[in-house]
Amino acid sequence: MTDSLPGPSCKINRKNALLDVLYGEKCKTVFDSVGKRVQTWQKLHRVLMNYVHQKHYDKCSSLIK
Repeated sequence: MTDSLPGPSCKINRKNALLDVLYGEKCKTVFDSVGKRVQTWQKLHRVLMNYVHQKHYDKCSSLIK
C-alpha cells in the first residue's frame, strides 16, 4: 500500500502519508455515522413535535366545545 503513495521515498514521509490516508478514511466513517445519527434524531424530533402539537390542538379543541 505504501508503494502506491505519492511523494519522496523517505520512510518517514511515506508513513506520514499512510497515516493521513488511514485517518482520512476513519474520519469519513465517523462523519458518515454522525450524519446518519443526526438525520435519525431530526426525524424523531419532527415526529415528537407533531405529536405534541396534535395533543395541544386536541386539548384546545375540547375546551372550545
